Amino acid sequence: MMKLFRYRIFLLLPAVILISRFVLAQATDKPNGLIVLITDYQSKNADKPPIEQAIGEVFPNAKVDSISHPLSTFTVKEGAYTLQRAGEKFPHGTVFVVLFENAGEGKPIALKTKKGSYFIAPNNGILTRVARAMGVSEVREITNPKLIGQTTPDSASHRQVNFFSVAAQLAKQSPFEEVGALLEEYLQLPFEFATVVDGEIVGHISEIESEFGNAATNISTDLFTKLKWQRGDTLEADFSNEQKIRFPYVLKYGDVPVGDYLGRFDDTTGFFKVAINRGNIGETLKLEGRNKVVIRKVAKVIDGEIIGQINLIDEYGHAVTNITADDFTEVGWQRGDTLEVEFENRQKIRCPYVLDYDDVPVGDYLGRFGSTSRLFKVAINYGKIAEVLKLESLSKVVIRKVE
Repeated sequence: MMKLFRYRIFLLLPAVILISRFVLAQATDKPNGLIVLITDYQSKNADKPPIEQAIGEVFPNAKVDSISHPLSTFTVKEGAYTLQRAGEKFPHGTVFVVLFENAGEGKPIALKTKKGSYFIAPNNGILTRVARAMGVSEVREITNPKLIGQTTPDSASHRQVNFFSVAAQLAKQSPFEEVGALLEEYLQLPFEFATVVDGEIVGHISEIESEFGNAATNISTDLFTKLKWQRGDTLEADFSNEQKIRFPYVLKYGDVPVGDYLGRFDDTTGFFKVAINRGNIGETLKLEGRNKVVIRKVAKVIDGEIIGQINLIDEYGHAVTNITADDFTEVGWQRGDTLEVEFENRQKIRCPYVLDYDDVPVGDYLGRFGSTSRLFKVAINYGKIAEVLKLESLSKVVIRKVE
């Protein structure tokens, strides 16, 4: 008898996500007998397609789970993200069926990942993120009448059943080659991925998690590694709705007091999220999915010194740091003060804090805030300090006032 399992694990706004305990099953390169239905049909009261019946007739011992997605405003891009999340949560060898009534058109295709998972979906771009995240072994158009059964092309209900019948065949380890003809090309959508720009990470909110209100982003761990950011660093998130917060980068929620902001990487997806410990950051800051977010590392003030980093070496050879005017205000420094700047490569200089380059003679060191970035930069008037001192971006810098 076919087994049907449904367990609530996480929520995806505006979707309701149901994830199975089969996530914990061991990975395999062969179909493992588990079929995951990623559809909106389970949430409807009338005219449900005979999903379980279609699967059970082909593979009575199938284990079936579902991700119910009752969206009235569903988009293919949202579905692609949902599908990637599901693909990462379930073990290799799982067969996924992706079908929404309002998800757009596309010929039915089957994709096999490099790790042996299978995805059955319309060829409308919904498999884009899965393909990039999990790798593609091959893609085939579903055309084999022995797998899809005898149906009439204009019957939507029968087309739905065909998806599930094919999934059942694959789950019981029918050869993937029998699905249909090999496809050299299939539709992929352009997706915006987070990037590093001038020492900052520019990304967007992928979702506001329904259950807890955490802001999940499209920022991956490799970007933090590239910038040499580590747990314990203080970060600043600047959202496109003009909200700005500072928080520590931590391992788990309990690393900050209840009610405090925090940033951490999700244990399952590997993407960065900003949250409130036992709070709802989405409601608090009125955040929405697809809001732009810029994250930067914040300099520290310790014992009257400012400890930061060089974000970038600009086109003029100036060293642009992550130090802001707020940091100078905190330590009480003013224009005209003499500063000592110590770099990670053990170079050390003294320079005046000035308004403009011409406030010092040509060839002299100076420190000023950029008119556009509003970040503190160390420079040589009509010179390239990075070349002179052999400075590199992302290296540490300590600034102190000379009394």
